[in-house]
Amino acid sequence: MPSGPLISAFAAALLAGAVLPATSLAVSPAYLVPVNTPYAKFGPFEQRTSSDADELRRVFGEPDVVRRTKDFCFLRWRAIGATVVLSNFGQEQDPCTNVFIQARLDGPRWRTQFGVGPGVSAKVAARRAIRPCREWWECGGRGTRGFVYRTDRSDCSATPKVTVSADVRRGRVAALNVFSHGCE
Repeated sequence: MPSGPLISAFAAALLAGAVLPATSLAVSPAYLVPVNTPYAKFGPFEQRTSSDADELRRVFGEPDVVRRTKDFCFLRWRAIGATVVLSNFGQEQDPCTNVFIQARLDGPRWRTQFGVGPGVSAKVAARRAIRPCREWWECGGRGTRGFVYRTDRSDCSATPKVTVSADVRRGRVAALNVFSHGCE
């Protein structure tokens, strides 16, 4: 077993409570929500294919719940704590075979590479954020508050668009939100 001053100093630092920063190595790739990608990504799903609906089913399997409206489709995978919204953007196609709009990840294993995810304290979540949510939709809906972890420019707006955020309720992260980087 290795020994010496360097090993002893490292062991002493760990015993004294020194904590290494959370990194992507501490998060399972199956539940990683990266905040440094040029496209929407969570776990094995990447919004880079022509059929987001097919890709979601390929990587997560058939959803437990499917709800359709005229323009939207809501897919829920209970075991992993993921709800995804797809849209046909008002076209005549089935919205459940169309384009990824957003995901709400409320399962306890979802994490950013900084360790932020459901169940984490609001104080920890705030330290890793680039800013608080400013608009109701940025963190998941009316009455929610939370923090933004990534914004990107899009063809839809002159201002950067929120693409990863956390919904905070009762002092803890309730869910991570991943939004499409594109527009209609």
